[in-house]
Amino acid sequence: MSAEFWVHRPPAEKGHNIAFSLGTVFPTGNDDIRDTVQTVKGPQRVFVDQSIQLGAGGWGISLGTEAYQGVKRAVLYTSGAYLITPQELNGIPNKSLAGVNFKPNALTSAMSIPDQYLADGGIAYPVPKIRGMAAKFGVRYEGVKVRDLIGGSLGFRRPGYALSVEPGVQYERGKNIWSLNIPVAVQRNRKRSVPDQMQGTAGDAAFADYLILVGCSRSF
Repeated sequence: MSAEFWVHRPPAEKGHNIAFSLGTVFPTGNDDIRDTVQTVKGPQRVFVDQSIQLGAGGWGISLGTEAYQGVKRAVLYTSGAYLITPQELNGIPNKSLAGVNFKPNALTSAMSIPDQYLADGGIAYPVPKIRGMAAKFGVRYEGVKVRDLIGGSLGFRRPGYALSVEPGVQYERGKNIWSLNIPVAVQRNRKRSVPDQMQGTAGDAAFADYLILVGCSRSF
């Protein structure tokens, strides 16, 4: 839940504007989903991997901004978001499939609640002869922090970032806007977490080659 305001109130923006937002993230979504999997020790009841849990299990503070600038028929755009998570751990044991096969570690015995961030920017240009349609091309940078801005950073987490090129289209009709973006990763970096650094180790990671993002918004 967040609130956003634009610095220039329409129609006074004159081809450019910038907005800021502040919000709260609630600890909704289960963070302790389990499943039965086959292991070398036979069937085991384990927590599913952190990357597919439905929630992080903690409260958060969301900060955001977005801006645009018209350049003739084109529009330059940018946006950014940062999620602050003051809680360090969510209390869920690190007993995933990895926990079944590997010796438990005191520093990563529980799941961490990490800060996250996202930034993107690019250019949008109207498609000829299709009113309301615009083609977009930009870059997208997103990731999980090694160290949180507030609170501790222990527990199990997979910090790192992905840099992607992001083609897309947007269609506006009346009060409705539909969008389709397909970020394709060009650089991926799994950084060492605080426990990794303390122990001189490096953890695992998995990154998507591309994403398909579909959006719809309506003005009232």
